[in-house]
Amino acid sequence: MLASFVIMPVELMIHTGVGGVSSLLFGGMLVVLGLITWFAPDQHVVTGAMAGFLGLGALVLSNLGGLVAGTLLALVGGGLAFAWRPVARPSRRT
Repeated sequence: MLASFVIMPVELMIHTGVGGVSSLLFGGMLVVLGLITWFAPDQHVVTGAMAGFLGLGALVLSNLGGLVAGTLLALVGGGLAFAWRPVARPSRRT
């Protein structure tokens, strides 16, 4: 939600100011944090907390966080990542 509204030419994005640029940056950072959580599950506490803080920052800097939906999705996703406990896979017997 955050990054979907800023698909526009760079000149127009810079002209819109902090709201346009921060939406793209916050959306990109949330995607990167999601990928880090997926591929390095041991870091779930750090990435979940950072995603929650990015969601709160988007509420202030990014036009009410993508019309509030982006902030809510970032907070829910960050909370789920923070609370997630990776389970070891059972060993295969051959």
